[in-house]
Amino acid sequence: MKKIDLGRAIKAIAEIAAIAGIALLAYELHQNNELLETQASLARLQNRVGANTLLATDSELATAVIKDQAGEPLSDLEAFKVESQFAATLAKWEWEYRQYASGVDADLPAEDWRAVFRSFPVMRRLWADDKFKRRFSPQFAQFMDQKIVAP
Repeated sequence: MKKIDLGRAIKAIAEIAAIAGIALLAYELHQNNELLETQASLARLQNRVGANTLLATDSELATAVIKDQAGEPLSDLEAFKVESQFAATLAKWEWEYRQYASGVDADLPAEDWRAVFRSFPVMRRLWADDKFKRRFSPQFAQFMDQKIVAP
């Protein structure tokens, strides 16, 4: 009968444990990536639902948006509310664009954005202002100009 060398046995067990540890780490990284994707998806959903909810619950803002769409003049307060809301929408779009550009998101709702952009005069006015546009990254501004504004 062969005698088992204690040192070799410990070394073999340590190597197996190291391999198991690496496999566990890979599994945990995969789970973490899935969680990040889920969180990004939830954030996108909250961005999209939040704007609609605000318009549905803030009657003054909704009235101002409707007036703006009809081409009616807005008071200073109404213009501020409408511009602030749609500036925030564009900031959310930039966040979604960055998630897409970094590979976190698989798709970008460009068709939806284009429809929103065309539906609200305030968005076109804001985006036409170069000073306003400089708030955003050059990459996002180029994307907006080429994929949302131009088509």
